[in-house]
Amino acid sequence: MDAGGVGPRPPGDPDAMRALAHRLQAEAGRLSKYESLDLSNWQANKALEVRADLQTYVAQTQMATNQLEDAARLLTTAADRVEQAQLDWTTRKALADAAHSHIPEGKR
Repeated sequence: MDAGGVGPRPPGDPDAMRALAHRLQAEAGRLSKYESLDLSNWQANKALEVRADLQTYVAQTQMATNQLEDAARLLTTAADRVEQAQLDWTTRKALADAAHSHIPEGKR
């Protein structure tokens, strides 16, 4: 719906976007606890195999942590942009409404 020539209100829920970003960041924090394992004393043949598997897991965990943190940052940035677009729209709409108001100029 057009609101006095200013177009429709930009869609989006910045608070929900920030809440999701916070959840992603929290998950990244939980995963980061597993990013370092001291396996230097694991020397037996079977232990070396397990150590290799665990090192792969650690690398994957680091990658997942980074991706979650990146997603959280992007989502927060997007939330800021949506919020600003909505604030700008609200200002434009208020100005358009005032310009088309039947209230005398001095009473606005």
